[in-house]
Amino acid sequence: MSEKLYIPIKRRHFATTAAFETDMAGLFQQWGYNEGDEHIGIVMADGTFRYHSRSELFAPGAGVVPLIEAAATEVVVNNGGADINFRVEGDTATTLFVVDAGTDSVTITGPADDTVVFTVITNAKYLLSCTGTDVVINEGGAAITFRVEAVGVSDALQVSTDGGIVMGGLASGINQGASGAGAGELWVDTSDGNTIKLGV
Repeated sequence: MSEKLYIPIKRRHFATTAAFETDMAGLFQQWGYNEGDEHIGIVMADGTFRYHSRSELFAPGAGVVPLIEAAATEVVVNNGGADINFRVEGDTATTLFVVDAGTDSVTITGPADDTVVFTVITNAKYLLSCTGTDVVINEGGAAITFRVEAVGVSDALQVSTDGGIVMGGLASGINQGASGAGAGELWVDTSDGNTIKLGV
């Protein structure tokens, strides 16, 4: 992907915000600055108009839509919930990371060779690693417990740090009939050291 640098060709001063917006909206590859309230406007190379007020970046158009707002404790993208997508490009992928405002969805696109697409790392521990062929939890074997909760069950499935597997909420009894488990259902045999068995 080629890199481009666009240099403003003219700088203008405006006494009021209204004069600034009116004048700047019709310019191309220029930028202006309203010294009164610190508005800065930029006309992009494709002709679209952007301006911001101190800590805000707005989209073009009659209705001012805040694209980015910066505060002391947070940076907000698309505050106001307009149908404006957020897209990040990679070296080859044009849709590496996309937040689709219209569908309220997030898409992460990786390379075409099935290498790592998405990775979650904390303290040098690979919690989650996704490729085109595998989804690996705890790659590297760190001392991390993997646990899945269900409604009313805090340990519906748990893989402990020693490799043991716990399945909560299973039917149990001294035999399959006593547990009430049907064919193809897992149950715990309390007469056989709490062994998990598959119903037949």
